[in-house]
Amino acid sequence: MQEIQKSYNFKSIRMMTGILMACLALTVLAPQTVSATLSTRIVVLPFYSEEGRDVSDSDSAMHYRRMMGFIQNRLVDAGFEVIDPFAKDLAVKEYNRVMESARQDSALACRELCRKYAVDAAYIVTLKVRRELTPDHLYRASAQVDGTGYDSAGRSLGIAMFETFNETRRDADAAVGEVEKEVGDLIGNKLTAWKQNCDSGNVVTDTGAVSENGGALEERIRTQETKINIR
Repeated sequence: MQEIQKSYNFKSIRMMTGILMACLALTVLAPQTVSATLSTRIVVLPFYSEEGRDVSDSDSAMHYRRMMGFIQNRLVDAGFEVIDPFAKDLAVKEYNRVMESARQDSALACRELCRKYAVDAAYIVTLKVRRELTPDHLYRASAQVDGTGYDSAGRSLGIAMFETFNETRRDADAAVGEVEKEVGDLIGNKLTAWKQNCDSGNVVTDTGAVSENGGALEERIRTQETKINIR
């Protein structure tokens, strides 16, 4: 009887030890597992202007949504959580106010956007387009794009850009649309410029570390990991 009791006690102790070890493992791993599912939150605002032509509010809305769509496709595929302040209904007055603020002080405008929409970083893009009719009766869209980004503290992400584009089509709107698509691709590539041959996600962990295959945005955030609010 004593031997049976000893055997039973030994099995009970071993079972309790196993349960405690499992609970300890879950406690240690839980924060990392939860954080691995989180993504960097970003807001991107593309502003459109056209030389020699008045752009109505409806035109601004169309160009904004088209450019934003191309940008979002790239960023969402790369694992970002993209916040679009004007997704439901383009509030023209608010849009124009933010654009004017960005012209005066882009760092301040980005910091305001980060605080207002609870994001980690903001990227502002300005696209200036000029349409012209070529001698062979085609339409050429010549464009200049400026881009700059800041984190929630107003510090530069270090991925500012300036590029020019020229697209010629039989239809003027088609030429402009092609430029907007190229701009969307460029911005997406800039913000998700993965290191060579990477195939892993761009996850920011609870310790502030970034997966070693992160892109331009993650690399910049890593240098400021003690100051930026990563969700």
